[in-house]
Amino acid sequence: MQHKPVITADALSPDWMGAAARPLPDRVRSAGQTVSGSSHHDTPVAAPTTSMWRSALRWVRDAAIGLAIITSIPLVVIATRGDVLRLNDSDLSTRIAQVEKLRVLRLPTTSELSPLAAGHLWHATDVTAKHGMFPVHPAAEPAERGWQHASLSDAMFADIGRRDAHLLQSSEVLRAAQGALSASEQQYLRTVAESPIWGDIDRLASAGAVDVIGARYVLPFRADATPVLMPIPRFAATKEIAYAGLSRAAYHLSQGEPERAEHALRSVLSYGFVMLDNGTSAIEGLIGRVMVGIASEGLHTLYTITGNAAGAALTAPITDATSLTLGARDGTTEQRLIAVAGDPTVPRTIRLESLRALAFSSCTNVRGTLLGPSAASDAAFDEARRTLARYPSEVALIELMQDAANRPPGGSEIAAKRDWLLLGAASVASTVLNNPRIQTCTRVLGAYR
Repeated sequence: MQHKPVITADALSPDWMGAAARPLPDRVRSAGQTVSGSSHHDTPVAAPTTSMWRSALRWVRDAAIGLAIITSIPLVVIATRGDVLRLNDSDLSTRIAQVEKLRVLRLPTTSELSPLAAGHLWHATDVTAKHGMFPVHPAAEPAERGWQHASLSDAMFADIGRRDAHLLQSSEVLRAAQGALSASEQQYLRTVAESPIWGDIDRLASAGAVDVIGARYVLPFRADATPVLMPIPRFAATKEIAYAGLSRAAYHLSQGEPERAEHALRSVLSYGFVMLDNGTSAIEGLIGRVMVGIASEGLHTLYTITGNAAGAALTAPITDATSLTLGARDGTTEQRLIAVAGDPTVPRTIRLESLRALAFSSCTNVRGTLLGPSAASDAAFDEARRTLARYPSEVALIELMQDAANRPPGGSEIAAKRDWLLLGAASVASTVLNNPRIQTCTRVLGAYR
């Protein structure tokens, strides 16, 4: 009987032993086997829950880094360019101070017009640009301005400067009225002087107070109203009145009526002071100052012609650099704006313009942009509501100003195409952080480029 051979360890091939000694591949171990031969009931080495947590933490980390990068883009701009948001009032305040001495020539004020009625009359004399977020009241049909239908030929008043084909713009027309006038020149002056618009101008010139905002805008302001996009009235027609006033006075002077000529010029001067005292923006203050200056030039010529030495001295051309001391000149921009806004000796137009700038003081630095206005700024607005505002409409305006940084302009307003990337980053940061100041400040700073 044959016996099966016995296989001993010595008879095994070295290669076979090497293969047996090598560890199993990972794909085999993953099925439950281990090198040590542990049972398939043992717990797996890699836990799926741990991997999910690591992925989630990695995503949160990456998102935080991405948001920090996106947010840093507008904040760098705010940190490096925030100082451009300053109220440059030095020139305007100087020019206003120079005409304060002329206030004695203002016509006496009357109570004929209520503040709101005076506001509606003012609204009818200028043209306010329309904007969807700032509905305006329909303005009354303006009274006729005769000079708009009168033409100046080259032969008429040949040596006198003119604004266009309809208006003369030099007080020299008063001197010309002392000499011989052609029939066409006389007719031109008469057309200007008898324009129906002068009745409205004389009434406005005697107004004691004017509610400009209440007469111009539909209140309350809309929830999406953005103060930086508040329409600016177009005062070209208002400035025309000042130049036309020179010709109106010249006509009366040509008729031997110097008192009526003086009244015509003082009416224009008074209208300018009404704008200075009741305007709500720097531009209204500037136009008011221009009207006072044009009327003063005409009065100086008139007083010189009629031999009124005191009047001529009072209205002499201004050559000095007199300036107003507007609050504190030291301290931070915010401190200076607060001082100007709270100074009752400063013209209202500049005080309100200071508040308008103060509303964006949080945009001058990163801290303010992230955390909001300071307690001092809020207190200044509270004080303005109590002491500067005269009507509910002006309270509404001040409240709108105070909230300006929280009302970012929509769409591509006040932004250039080159700023799209910057504004996009600001929009994302504002949305994620629920901080509209980031977007508003970035847009406003972009407008100063």
